[in-house]
Amino acid sequence: MLENKNHKKMSLSGKSLLMGTLSTAAIVLSASTVNAATTNADNVNENKTVAVSTTTSANDKTNNQVNSSSEKSIDTKAEKATTVTSAATKEVKADAVNTSPVNNVKAATTSTTTTKETVDGTEKTPVNSSADVKKNDAVKQDEKAATSFKTNTEEKANETSTKTASNDNKAELKGQIKDIVKESGVDTSKLTNDQINELNKINFSKEAKSGTQLTYSDFKKIAKTLIEQDARYAIPFFNASKIKNMPAAKTMDAQTGKVEDLEIWDSWPVQDAKTGYVSNWNGYQLVVGMMGVPNTNDNHIYLLYNKYGDNNFNNWKNAGPIFGLGTPVIQQWSGSATLNKDVSIQLYYTKVDTSDNNTNHQKIASATVYLNLEKAQDKISIAHVDNDHIVFEGDGYHYQTYNQWKKTNKGADNIAMRDAHVIDDKDGNRYLVFEASTGTENYQGADQIYQWLNYGGTNKDNLGDFFQILSNSDIKDRAKWSNAAIGIIKLNNDTKNPGVEKVYTPLVSSPMVSDEIERPDVVRLGNKYYLFAATRLNRGSNDDAWMAANKAVGDNVAMIG
Repeated sequence: MLENKNHKKMSLSGKSLLMGTLSTAAIVLSASTVNAATTNADNVNENKTVAVSTTTSANDKTNNQVNSSSEKSIDTKAEKATTVTSAATKEVKADAVNTSPVNNVKAATTSTTTTKETVDGTEKTPVNSSADVKKNDAVKQDEKAATSFKTNTEEKANETSTKTASNDNKAELKGQIKDIVKESGVDTSKLTNDQINELNKINFSKEAKSGTQLTYSDFKKIAKTLIEQDARYAIPFFNASKIKNMPAAKTMDAQTGKVEDLEIWDSWPVQDAKTGYVSNWNGYQLVVGMMGVPNTNDNHIYLLYNKYGDNNFNNWKNAGPIFGLGTPVIQQWSGSATLNKDVSIQLYYTKVDTSDNNTNHQKIASATVYLNLEKAQDKISIAHVDNDHIVFEGDGYHYQTYNQWKKTNKGADNIAMRDAHVIDDKDGNRYLVFEASTGTENYQGADQIYQWLNYGGTNKDNLGDFFQILSNSDIKDRAKWSNAAIGIIKLNNDTKNPGVEKVYTPLVSSPMVSDEIERPDVVRLGNKYYLFAATRLNRGSNDDAWMAANKAVGDNVAMIG
């Protein structure tokens, strides 16, 4: 899947975000208090939490379990997700996500593609569509999208299967799955040989291969929280046409060299990597913002500044693009920044090479930025940038490389190696937490559909979800490609020219479930470390979930943690 970074207007301010695990949540605008972390983060078990079952990696026992909490947030940073315009009049209920009872099951080998989606220019066309019935099918599909999540696997499970095999040639369920099917109340006489053979492929390994897992059940709970639109956690509705851009957003564009009205997408303060507090640079607060001309493939990072503690958006100024003008092929995406002892800025960012047919080859990079200050003019400018270099672009085992992705990409597979967040532990060790995709340690593929651990619900729910995936060609295809991860590496002691000292197994991974978990942030509170990230449900495998969210909310973006 080609990542095309589109822009949303966003106001600049430090963000203090506190939320529970795997849930949508409210955005809080205040002084930034993002804190540092180590690899030994503790479990989040605050009061009023609703536990979300997860599995801890055998490779890294320090990774945490994931829980959902009443302290929830949702990130406004995201691409414009595909909106489903529905002709259905039924309201999407919050209980629509509580599904998966299994009574009878339909043929697992029957493809019934139910979606048509265009993501980043890649269109997936339903197998059963035709020019003669295209309009009628679109209306029916929209109607189904509005209600299907309410009964998703229940309807699939209650449909009569195709002609069953004769008793003489009937395949037999074997091992643990035989007991699960029986306990779930499935009439085994109505299972086809194909279904039985599919069930016998299920792997019941109990240990995750790559960090804490975001499961299929977790994904449904996230969708449920989003659909409920609890006012405590939801971002308020607003009229986008009435929002005015901040004056600092009108500046010379890095790509065109012309003064343009730019829009700000991802942004982050220059902050102390250990405490998380916004740094005071000679009486100024500094923010790095990803900006560009709206609705174009124009993504570069700029330095913005204001007097420390001044929260008036109109007082922010723009020091210009950090990497200068005239770089249409090489872009810069999100990252983080901290101050060095000599008050230079150590920047961590995503260097993106678009020269390979705009496939967005992403690499985690670092550079040292030196600034000039003209106090009389109240002006900061960029003096020069040194040590610009690639820090990490995957190792193939823990994290997918660009070449691995390119060998198998069919247009539906998302590539990710970006959004590095810098954190220092109490002992001064420096780490980067970033968005990635799993490598061969726990790679994407059709075999992930048969990993029972990826489902995360009750056996009965898992069985329903298993047949949901197998009976829908689009969901099945998405499940094969999904392998999003939040990764972590330890840097060496060369502060201004850092390299990798150690590569760890991912903190979080989502094989079969999601192909994008991005913009990680780590907050330290007391002796605990809290990890936050953003996800778009339409980058996940469960079509019913994101389509129901689109119907109820108009979007499917959530912050998780």
